[in-house]
Amino acid sequence: MLKRVALMALSITLIVLHVTAQSPAPQSPAPKGPASTGHKDYEVAVYYFPNYHPDSINARWHGKGWTEWEVVKAAKPRFPGHEQPKVPSWGYFNEADPVWAAKEIDLAADNGIDIFIYDWYWYSNTGQYLQEGLEKGFLHAPNRNRLKFALMWANHDWLNIQPATFDNSRIKLTSGAVSPALWDTILATKGPISGLVIQALEELGPYEVTADRPGIIRIFR
Repeated sequence: MLKRVALMALSITLIVLHVTAQSPAPQSPAPKGPASTGHKDYEVAVYYFPNYHPDSINARWHGKGWTEWEVVKAAKPRFPGHEQPKVPSWGYFNEADPVWAAKEIDLAADNGIDIFIYDWYWYSNTGQYLQEGLEKGFLHAPNRNRLKFALMWANHDWLNIQPATFDNSRIKLTSGAVSPALWDTILATKGPISGLVIQALEELGPYEVTADRPGIIRIFR
């Protein structure tokens, strides 16, 4: 099964793995209950781009301490009345801090959100990228059980668009190709998230969605 997956991973762009929020987080009880106590025939999921915490790869590419908040801060007004830069209501917080992750979880759960779908990257020349918002933030938030989480394997080519240029030129910082060697590296790494990825693939069996096992994995492309 895993060999077949490794071959498919060469050509796919996005994989979504729907997993439950198991983690090595502290075992403190959640301070609040689920987002809704009533029955729902659906779940609401939102995409989460975790580029708002310091990351070693961003430091290599953009400088120490760089996060996408720097793009927000650098915004300039382009016409009369254009109010830029905008200052976030919560300030320029670090999403990898469990205290801030807990605030995001409460805000989402209180407003009908059930799942955060985290973009997940693992490049051959960088290793894991932008993983700490989930691994250090969400998974260690005391109220993390209020939301489920999912992974979107988003190994597209990473282009330097921070900020984008007026001539629309793009510099490729790393390739999104997934080689058999990279896949073997992922399988051999027993991290808190990569372990869940391996477990989900091993338990999946044939690529089949059934009534009792819906949406475990989706291949977008």
